[in-house]
This record gives sequence, structure tokens and C-alpha cells, in this order.
Amino acid sequence: MPDRGAERVLAGLVMTAVLLAGVTMVYAQVHGVSPGGASMPEPSPESMDLVLAPVVETSVEPSPAPQPEPVLSSTPSPAPPPPVPRSAPAASDEQLAGYAAELPPDVIEIASVGDVNMGGTLGEVIQRQGAGYPWERVAPLLQSADIAFANFESTASVRGSPAAKQFTFRSDPASLGPMGLAGIDVASLANNHSLDYGPEALLDTVANLRQFGMQPVGAGANESESWRPAIVEAGGLRFAFIAASRVLPAGWAATADSAGVASAYQGQRLLGEVAAAKASGAVVIVSVHWGVEGSTSPEPYQVELAHALVDAGASVVLGHHPHVVQPVVRYRGAVIAYSLGNFVFTA
Repeated sequence: MPDRGAERVLAGLVMTAVLLAGVTMVYAQVHGVSPGGASMPEPSPESMDLVLAPVVETSVEPSPAPQPEPVLSSTPSPAPPPPVPRSAPAASDEQLAGYAAELPPDVIEIASVGDVNMGGTLGEVIQRQGAGYPWERVAPLLQSADIAFANFESTASVRGSPAAKQFTFRSDPASLGPMGLAGIDVASLANNHSLDYGPEALLDTVANLRQFGMQPVGAGANESESWRPAIVEAGGLRFAFIAASRVLPAGWAATADSAGVASAYQGQRLLGEVAAAKASGAVVIVSVHWGVEGSTSPEPYQVELAHALVDAGASVVLGHHPHVVQPVVRYRGAVIAYSLGNFVFTA
């Protein structure tokens, strides 16, 4: 990026969450403003200042807590933010449309949503109502964003056998078409369901996401592919999406010669990937699968890892797995959304 000196760009990243039909959607916008107030065409990631707005969520029944997580250092863990309130009114179609219409013209808008799984009971609804049904109300907002990100917590394949675990998720591959048409650009597979039907189904899911115009991130045919960032350009900036999971069944981590998921237990590898993407000049957005299902506040290790990711160069950290919304906070100018909750998800 050019050295702007006194003309240094002030870029604002605003996170706003709206509740729509029982699901939560978090929005980010980046816009460049010069010290004199005039819009600038190329905001600099080095000069970002991030501003937040409140988040709302719905309640769900909690699930058992996962095993204790290792920490990245011996320093004391920071205190977690307070939990998110359990309920809030839903936004109307008119409010959502008005929100999109009021954005400044120089904004780079990033829509970041929670868990997507179009199998199970929702799959039965899709069979009756059509594959586009879950996306009808939200598609206009996702399509209006410059970039839209989701956690795809399922497989999209007809191959494979279910893993020996409590819940295994499979979505009809055809359901990915409306997901892509609705505006999703990047889909994380770094979670504890992408291998529910084995490595063949995972690789089918990777291929099917690409077929419908989405970039998978966080899993792949080998370790190198699972760690490879998804790169998206918008408004003169390069955005690098990196995804990893700290909720992993045994043997699911990708290796040099086996398909799998990028493991966030490889803490130094994760921090190194973030630092490398930052050094390349990209704005780095990290998705981490972590936390306790049903909990509205992050665990201390989530706070510690989120801070370490920001210290390594991340501008935004997006969390998944609890299936409810956790706090959205600011740390050293970056945005941390500890959990985005469910978005389009089976009951």
C-alpha cells in the first residue's frame, strides 16, 4: 500500500447485528475517510479503526462442555466479557432494507453470518418449500454486501458413511446453489462436522462449494490446502480469510497426505498463517470453531486466543460452535465476535 503520511486513511469497520426470523447476522463495513472528511478510494488496513454496535440472540438449550483447552502462553488469561442478553426483538424486513439503503457509498461491506446446515429437519422443509426457501428474506442483504462469509457446518455429498458420533450432518449438494446465489462468497469448513461422512464427502463438499461460486476455507485434501487462505478483493483491498477449529474429533486434523481440517490446536501454525497474510498486505479475517455449546459468554481460552490472533495481525475474529451469540467486542482496534450463533440451521 502507498505511504500516505499526513494523508493517512482512517478506515472504519462497523459491526452491526440484527435478529431476523430467529437467526443472527453480523455485518461489517469498511470505509475510507481522509482527515479532512473526503472519501478516499483505497483504505489502508494498517490504519483501521473499528467501531461496534450491540448484538442480540435467541436462547437454546446448552450442551455438555468440551474438554479443557491448552493455552498459548503462561501469561494470565484475560477475563471474558459478560454474557449476551438472552432475547431481543426481531428486525422487520423494512428495518433491514433501510439499513442497507443508508450505508455510505464508499463502504466495503462484509456480511458475516453463523452456522449453516441444510440437512435434517430443515432438509425436509427444503424438500417441501424449495432449496431457496431458507435464503429468501436474507438474500437481498447478503447480495448487497461486497463479501459474505458463513460457517458451513455440514457435508454436501451423497457419498460416505456416518462417523461414530452423536450428530452427523449431511446437506443435499443441490442446496448449495441457492446459498451461493444468496450471496455467500466464503464458507468455512473448519468445524466438527465437515468430516461427518468421511474424507470423500469432505472433498465433495469442497468441490461443490466451488462449483456454486463459493470459496471453501479451513479444510481440504491435505494440510497445505486446509490452511490456505481464501482471498477476496473488494474496494481496492485484499481480504484473507483463515479458518481453523479447536473442536475436533480424533484424527480429523489434516496432515501432509490426508484430508481434514485446519487444527487450531496448532496454535503457532495458526498465528504464523495470520502474520504471513498480514505481511502480504491483506486485511486478515479469522474464523475459529471453539467454545461451549449454549454458553452466551466465551471461555477464558477463547479470549486469550482471540487476543493472540489480533496481536498477530487479524483485523476481525469470527467465532462459531456455541450455536448462540456471544459478545462482540473491540481489542486493539480489531473486532472479535466470539460466536455468531446459528444462521440457516437444522433443528
